[in-house]
Parts: sequence; C-alpha cells; structure tokens
Amino acid sequence: WILDSMSSFTSLHPSDVIGVSGALFALCFMVPFHRWRQRSKWDGVHFVFSMSLYDTMYSFVTILLGSLVTDDHHLSDPERIAFMASGKIANLMAAFAVARVGLRFFDAENMGSFHAFLWILAIIAAGLF
Repeated sequence: WILDSMSSFTSLHPSDVIGVSGALFALCFMVPFHRWRQRSKWDGVHFVFSMSLYDTMYSFVTILLGSLVTDDHHLSDPERIAFMASGKIANLMAAFAVARVGLRFFDAENMGSFHAFLWILAIIAAGLF
C-alpha cells in the first residue's frame, strides 16, 4: 500500500521508491552509533528509537524488495527462490567481510575511525540503492 501510494503521489516508478527507501535505510543504520555527546538520562530513549527506526526500515525495505521480485519479474517459483536465496547468501558474506574488517583493523577504545568506516559503507550502500 505504501509503495503504491508513494508511486501515485510522486512521479516515481515503484522501483525508484524502493531505491529511495533503501538509501534512507542505509542512513538509518547510522542512527544508533550517534547519540548525544554527553551521557544523559535520555540515552535509553535514543537507543530504543534508533533501533526501532532501523528495524522498521529494514523490514520495509526487505518487504519491498521481495514484492519487487514477485511483481516485476516473470520468474518461476524455483527461480524466484534461487534468486532470493542467492541475495541472502551475498548479504551474509558481505556482513561477514565487514565484521572481519571491523574486528581486525579498529580499536574498541577509539571508535572515531570505525564510525568513519561505517559512514563510508552507508554512503556506498545508499548509492547502490
């Protein structure tokens, strides 16, 4: 419903709306890493809000990508399953690679360079959407 209403409200094609929401999701990924400069009693609220925002956008983009494959492609059921499974495998391998780089090259005591690394990844991901 959201995809169809956004497509009719704007001049964007449904696949373009998915791209915009994917780029927004990539930026929402960064919200949990940037809290207020000083500790405050609102840190818990920031954490719950940022994780809810991330989880909502993750679910939204995942549903949209699944509906794009179902609606816009003429794949048989086995081909659709293989296509979606290959995407999951690629996502898993990318997550492992990023985690390995993060664990190998960044110090937990100095998170500034790790934040820069995450921003670069988020910008690349937003550009790919």
